Amino acid sequence: MKYSQKGFTFIEIMVVLTIIVLLVGVSVPSYFYFQGSSVLQISKDEALQQLYHARLLARSGQGDSNYGVYFQEDGYTVYRGDSYDLRDAFYDIVMNFPEQVTVQSGVDARFLQNSGLPLSAYQIVLEGLNSDETINIIINEEGLMY
Repeated sequence: MKYSQKGFTFIEIMVVLTIIVLLVGVSVPSYFYFQGSSVLQISKDEALQQLYHARLLARSGQGDSNYGVYFQEDGYTVYRGDSYDLRDAFYDIVMNFPEQVTVQSGVDARFLQNSGLPLSAYQIVLEGLNSDETINIIINEEGLMY
C-alpha cells in the first residue's frame, strides 16, 4: 500500500515563517517613522490654517483690532489684540499639538489690522519627538506663509 502525504513539511513552514518575520521586522520601523512624519506634517498644516485665519481676521478689521498667533511648547493660541500679553482672552482660540510634536516657544506672529501684513518675518520650528524631524513655517514680510 502506498500512502500519499499531503501538506507541508516542518522545514517548509519554518522557511515561510522566517520570511514573514524578516518582512515585518523591516517594515515596522518604517511604519513608525512615516507615522511620525505624517503627524508632523498635519500639525504644520493645521498651524498654517490658523495663521491664515488670524491674518484674515486682521485684514477684515473684525473687532477693530490686530490679530496674532502665539506659539507655546505644546500648542498655540489665536488671539485678538496688539500682542499676546495685551490680548482680550475672551476671543482666544487655543489649539494643542499632538504629543509627538513640540514647537519652539514664545513665537508671537502678529498681523496688522486692515492690511493683514505681519509686523515682521517669523520662523516657527516644529519638531517631531519620535522621528527626529523638524519642519519650519516661514512668514515673510509680505505675509507669504509656507
